[in-house]
Amino acid sequence: MFVSKKLGRILAVMCAVVLSAGSLWAQNIAVTGKVVDKNNEPIIGAYVVVMGTTVGTSTDANGAYRINVPANGTLQFTCIGYTTQEVAVAGRSVIDIIMADDAEMLQETVVTALGIKKERKALGYSVTEVKSDELLRNKQTNVINSLAGKVPGVNVTQAGGAAGAGSSIIIRGGNSASEGRDN
Repeated sequence: MFVSKKLGRILAVMCAVVLSAGSLWAQNIAVTGKVVDKNNEPIIGAYVVVMGTTVGTSTDANGAYRINVPANGTLQFTCIGYTTQEVAVAGRSVIDIIMADDAEMLQETVVTALGIKKERKALGYSVTEVKSDELLRNKQTNVINSLAGKVPGVNVTQAGGAAGAGSSIIIRGGNSASEGRDN
């Protein structure tokens, strides 16, 4: 008789857990949609995240996404080059988004020795500039290796023979305070 009471209690607790988990699951809805830019072109790889959680997904090659979200939740849409948008789900199962460009002009800044920042015209010496298209011209597995031969006085050597291995950068020949020592 003791075993049957104990078994009955265990069965009752298990039923309660299953029923409560089912009611929690029922509060989530599947939301689908498409993320496009102002020209109605799909945005590939935009992040769609449920605010306040770590639940998220990204858009596919067509700009489409699918995510399970609480019916009263909020979705956050982010992508580099576009302004972040937050949209309340409000029980909707389809949410399409048009993301606006995030155009922000950056001022030219030169970082000198010891991290001192100055404008280019305030410097008393020449500055070498390497643009991103120059770095991307020769396809390297490590971006640092793309700097080799682009800046006078900078020697870049790959530390290992494996693809993606680290690199050693020596500026103006000196690599240590005393002869024969590594930096």
